[in-house]
Amino acid sequence: TCGVFSVALNNNTIGSVGVPLVYNNIGVFNSETNEELKNGEIGEFYISGKSMMKQYHNNDSENMRTHVNINGIEWFKTGDVGTISQEKGELFIQGRIKRIFVCGVDKVYQEVMEELICTIPYVQKCVVVAIPDEKLRNVPKVHIILKEQYRNKKIEKLVTYEIEKIVSEKISKNVVPHYYEFQEEFAYTPNGKVDFKKIQNEDIKKMSIEHQKKK
Repeated sequence: TCGVFSVALNNNTIGSVGVPLVYNNIGVFNSETNEELKNGEIGEFYISGKSMMKQYHNNDSENMRTHVNINGIEWFKTGDVGTISQEKGELFIQGRIKRIFVCGVDKVYQEVMEELICTIPYVQKCVVVAIPDEKLRNVPKVHIILKEQYRNKKIEKLVTYEIEKIVSEKISKNVVPHYYEFQEEFAYTPNGKVDFKKIQNEDIKKMSIEHQKKK
């Protein structure tokens, strides 16, 4: 969609994606109001510059969704959510807008939670999805693939405890996962990416069937 906008170099803070390159402009905006936010506040990254693509070919609906003119400046809405640091103006990406949901009054950044859970030594890979809830709107469910040598019920119980502990301490006790599922593989899209939507839809379908059985 565009040329390189920022690069993390050796002197950049670990975890950042660097600062905008020369002639590039990046801002953090409220994606609903298009109001620009201050450094340190979380919002969607909009980018502007001469290397930005002009439009999608023959796709007006996508152009309207991703391009916005604010005070005479044409911006491209990246779909990435994060912050610009107050100290160095570095960019820190927290995830994609489409992978954020609300649990009670808290926003859950699924990718952030997944990265945190994957720091647990027994975990090979995980996926966090949103499960509808009558009281909290949505609650997290974690799909977990354990490293092969740790695939047993004892470790599953230990990992569940560790996830609840680390999420409560590092994110918030309000968004501790309500459901867990241990498995050996995930569903993938034809282009080789984890099919988050399919996993979530299958979860919701299974839970709906179980709910009907209980009635």
